[in-house]
Amino acid sequence: MCAGERFAVRNSLAEAVVEGTGDHCCEYMTGGAVVCLGTVGRNVAAGMTGGLAYFYDEEGDFPDKVCASPMHGYFMQPGIKCLHSAAAIHRMDLIFAEVQSF
Repeated sequence: MCAGERFAVRNSLAEAVVEGTGDHCCEYMTGGAVVCLGTVGRNVAAGMTGGLAYFYDEEGDFPDKVCASPMHGYFMQPGIKCLHSAAAIHRMDLIFAEVQSF
């Protein structure tokens, strides 16, 4: 399931874990954190000036989808711990949703 077009546009403080997005994900993002565990559309991070965005690139085509404007990525230990925590919380939410559906 995809979070939709223009996900996290102008995000400044929110934190989110999604299974995929459409075009323009994280456009003009200034803060917060986004973890995308699936595919993304085109023009990712156009005008992004801050925040953290992690993308799982299973198909190996993510570099082609990032906007040509400058985007800097930093992968520091605290960021990796944050990423593991976000993914674990997302996984627990999915398990909880399955249990509730019974």
